[in-house]
Amino acid sequence: MRKPVLIVGSAIGSFGFEMEIIKPDEIKNSTEARQLELLDFEGSSVTEQSIKIIIELFKRSAHSTNEAVAEIVEQIDSRAIKSVEKFLNYTTRHNAYCALSVDKDWKFRYRDIESINRSKRILSSSNFQKSRESFRGCFIGVLPKARRFEFRVSDTKDVLKGKILDAVPEEIERFAKTYLYSDVSAEIEVYRVGDSKPRYSLDIFHLSTTPP
Repeated sequence: MRKPVLIVGSAIGSFGFEMEIIKPDEIKNSTEARQLELLDFEGSSVTEQSIKIIIELFKRSAHSTNEAVAEIVEQIDSRAIKSVEKFLNYTTRHNAYCALSVDKDWKFRYRDIESINRSKRILSSSNFQKSRESFRGCFIGVLPKARRFEFRVSDTKDVLKGKILDAVPEEIERFAKTYLYSDVSAEIEVYRVGDSKPRYSLDIFHLSTTPP
């Protein structure tokens, strides 16, 4: 799937730029339209919302906790996080600063090298733990539009709440009709940022789910 924003390199020197952002009703390409539907960015473009997410990621990683960072990381593809880490590594090697802004209310500027270093440490791949684990239980809740699920684990009775990856509401509705309230063994992706609580995600198109 094509990503809305791709960091491919860094320009050397002091520079800035402005760009005009395409509106949702101007999108003609079917792939871009599907991406917009998946991300549910109403009233603004995929590019604009992507930059806002990166602004929030920079802000939280510079000034907040692993838990706060995990909340925003949950919305971002892992490959995008690696691109951000690479960008911050490059920035700190050259003792450089950076800033981002979208509209008048969405902006962030690193004020010193230490804040950039803190972002780099929190967003480092070594601070992320990801695994795929198998759980026996049943799906007790599925929200197609919000792309969320709840899964009750049989032996502990814990309820795992997480996101459904890369699926539109109609696809999730079909999934729910098949698996909701059925006793299954499901592989669910578990990840943490540092000492944050675990987050869960489910790929319904590559679902390793078997009957009991």
